[in-house]
Amino acid sequence: MGADAALEIYRALLTHTFDTAQEAGYTTELRVTPDQYAANRPEWATEPGSIRPQGAGSLGDRMHLGFAEAFQEGIDKVVVIGTDCPQLDKHILARAFEVLETHEAVLGPAHDGGYYLLGLRREVPTLFSGIPWSTSLVLETTKTILKQENISYLLLPTLTDVDTEDDFRLVRQTQPLNHLNIK
Repeated sequence: MGADAALEIYRALLTHTFDTAQEAGYTTELRVTPDQYAANRPEWATEPGSIRPQGAGSLGDRMHLGFAEAFQEGIDKVVVIGTDCPQLDKHILARAFEVLETHEAVLGPAHDGGYYLLGLRREVPTLFSGIPWSTSLVLETTKTILKQENISYLLLPTLTDVDTEDDFRLVRQTQPLNHLNIK
């Protein structure tokens, strides 16, 4: 595929994610790594919303930091979404926030065994440690922790996130991606 094509797809997916959140009426925040990219908005981060560092550590450490900071700032429902899911739409995002009215957590399962979305009404540190990140066991391990912690949750529709060139080709074969404006 090459670096230029991968960057074009990434930019299109990032734009799609921001547009989806804005269309649904939600405030957005982009978390970036390495952290120095938060100080000066990168030229590719043209989307509105604040930009902040993800922090150090594993994916779990960085996600936990994002949730913890949001809850410390007084936000009562926080939804973290990956920027790699072209099937995400405003209805799914709105449903995530609706679920958080009656449940403590919401998960958007991905076909690869991970998730494209995680929403919480409170900080749950155990959700971010002991997870085999980037494996097909992420979702099941997360659900197990939620059950062990007696946290009510609901699953959203299962979608395909784009982690590899094969994922992108699969999504492109099964649905039109005209909304991404990829050449």
